[in-house]
Amino acid sequence: MPKEIMYDEKWSIYHEMGLIFLIVPLTIFMTIRSFTKKQHWTYVLAALSPLIVGPTFGVFHQNKEEKELQMYGVKGKAFVTSLKFHNSNKGLDYWKVKCEFEVKDVKYHVIFNERISHDKTTPPYKIGDTVGLLYSSNFPPINEVETKEDIEYKKQIKQ
Repeated sequence: MPKEIMYDEKWSIYHEMGLIFLIVPLTIFMTIRSFTKKQHWTYVLAALSPLIVGPTFGVFHQNKEEKELQMYGVKGKAFVTSLKFHNSNKGLDYWKVKCEFEVKDVKYHVIFNERISHDKTTPPYKIGDTVGLLYSSNFPPINEVETKEDIEYKKQIKQ
């Protein structure tokens, strides 16, 4: 899928899920049905196709992003613009952190989750704080934020 579509703010996760769970199974169903008379297998293969296509698409997409950042990655800073606490009631509470960074006079937004280990009332950042960022010089919407959790993990490895 082209980067311009994949990272467009108008293109949402619902479009991707619709593609994986509706369009792909329907296309597989119609294709197999045109070649075989066994209706039972047609339904089974069409129903199982999202289990193959979905994870494959995710792994391929993640691998493509990693290669892009390895080849064209530039270190920078992003500024925290908003924070929102999410209580999941399952022990996986986190802060949703929205940041903004600028490349060649164009502003980009990145949102990431900072997991909470102990103190739920104190946000991990303040509005205006800076966070480390690695972004693609060719296509800045491909980026990776260095969270506090990442920094602590790297410290543990060095020890």
